[in-house]
Amino acid sequence: MGQNKWKRYVVIIIFAILILLSLLFFFSGYYLQSNFANVSFEQILFNLAQPLGNADQKIVMKGVIWCVVLPITSTVLLFWGLYKTVFTTQNNKKILTSSIVVVLCFSLSSFYLFEASKIGPYLTAQQGSGTIYQDYYVDPKTVHFSFPEQKRNLIYIY
Repeated sequence: MGQNKWKRYVVIIIFAILILLSLLFFFSGYYLQSNFANVSFEQILFNLAQPLGNADQKIVMKGVIWCVVLPITSTVLLFWGLYKTVFTTQNNKKILTSSIVVVLCFSLSSFYLFEASKIGPYLTAQQGSGTIYQDYYVDPKTVHFSFPEQKRNLIYIY
């Protein structure tokens, strides 16, 4: 196999991966936007970490359809059409134009998923450090505890 064919196969594989990721990001973002518009990213992570138990299977199936089945099916159809029109010809202008379109679609779908998942505030909160411990921490070795003579109700919050 010649050097030129290997380059062509690498470009085809990169195209396929970028198309799959673009469609996966787009459909996942749409699914999140339409079903969890008022939910923060922290809540989504919490819910994903919990066992399903008696959860409604409709929402799970809807998620599988929107985030797995539709991106894969769309990728196969779109890539097949792209392969037939672009990669069977030797027209470098078509390949360059298609490359720009695929990279642009990948960038836009990445941005759409970023906005739809509301991950920006979550990442900002993870980067910052609060001053709650510096402001309110008291070393127990330096504090004298005294208990009242008459007992009071004890509230224990766990």
